[in-house]
Amino acid sequence: ELQLLQLRSDREEEFFKDELSEMTSLPPNLQDLKRFTRDLLDQAQVPEENLVLKCRTMEQFLKSDEFHYTLDLNQIQPMRQMDRDQVEDFLLNHRIGNCEYFASALTLMLRSQGIKARMVIGFMGGEWNTLGSYYQVRQKHAHSWTEAFIPPGQLTEMPHGGWLRLDPTPTGS
Repeated sequence: ELQLLQLRSDREEEFFKDELSEMTSLPPNLQDLKRFTRDLLDQAQVPEENLVLKCRTMEQFLKSDEFHYTLDLNQIQPMRQMDRDQVEDFLLNHRIGNCEYFASALTLMLRSQGIKARMVIGFMGGEWNTLGSYYQVRQKHAHSWTEAFIPPGQLTEMPHGGWLRLDPTPTGS
């Protein structure tokens, strides 16, 4: 199922143009991450022009059994390669982290392949209060995910382009 946030007009597209131009930036020291991501897509035989499949392939890789979710970041310290970028180290080395690690990794993986992406931090879910008829949102509902920009003309559901919501954090986390 595609979770899309659609731009509704050319005017909105113009409004986001400056912001979008920055969303493929990547620190120069992440060449291993860039190579790794390219190899992942090549092995999956993802067609170059299929942005949604590229996004989903990277998302599913991070949700695989090769990665583990934890809120106890002390577990990571003994495994850290301190000379490596923290997100690249997560992706290529210890593969243990919280939702911010997963969303950061996916955002940088997407950007490394020229796909405009942003990381989003907010809340997911909540508890319905039947007495007051409202959702109660607590710190335990805090979450991070990624959104990838799909340009105009790529999907019929989004003629002006829009954001594809991606959640790389393993389910049950």
